Amino acid sequence: MIAQTPEERYQYQARLKAERDQRWNLKMATEQGREEGERKGLARHIRMMQGVLKLPQTSQEELTAMELSSLSKLCDDLEGKLPPASA
Repeated sequence: MIAQTPEERYQYQARLKAERDQRWNLKMATEQGREEGERKGLARHIRMMQGVLKLPQTSQEELTAMELSSLSKLCDDLEGKLPPASA
């Protein structure tokens, strides 16, 4: 690293921090978007199975507010109630 004045060093460090913060924010937004998409997909699948089984349908909003693990469990439970597919 070339000798820098304290001000130049401060600006360099601030720029590095801003770049790291931006990468972190992008990573978190991507993960949140992926999770939200998975949650919405499971919610649609659950509502479809509830319709096939003639069960009361849980609202999309209520389902998407649930944790992914709870949605997966509910989805598995409903899939277990579906009649076997005929060949």
